[in-house]
Amino acid sequence: MTYHPAPGGAVTVSIGRIDFLPVRGAAPRPSEAAAIDHIGFEAQDLKAFVQHAQGLGVVLERGPTTVATIDLAVAFLSDPAGAYIEITEGLADVR
Repeated sequence: MTYHPAPGGAVTVSIGRIDFLPVRGAAPRPSEAAAIDHIGFEAQDLKAFVQHAQGLGVVLERGPTTVATIDLAVAFLSDPAGAYIEITEGLADVR
C-alpha cells in the first residue's frame, strides 16, 4: 500500500491496483446507509495502518475498536468521494 499527498490536503492511497483519488468539484453523496453501505479491506496490522493514515491527515469515522465477541479489530473511514470504508484485522479467523 502506498500513500501519495494530493492537492488540497487529500491523500491518494494505492492498494495494489485499487486507487482512491481526490474528488474534483462538488462532493458526491456519501455511501453510508446507501444501497452499498461500504467496502472493506483487511490490514495485517490495523494499529500501524491507522497510525500511518492519521499521520497523513486521514480522519477516522469510527474506531479503531475490537468486536470482543468475535475478536475482530475494525476501523471505518470515508474516502474523499464519500465512500465508507471498513478496515479490519483478523477477519479470516472469524468463524
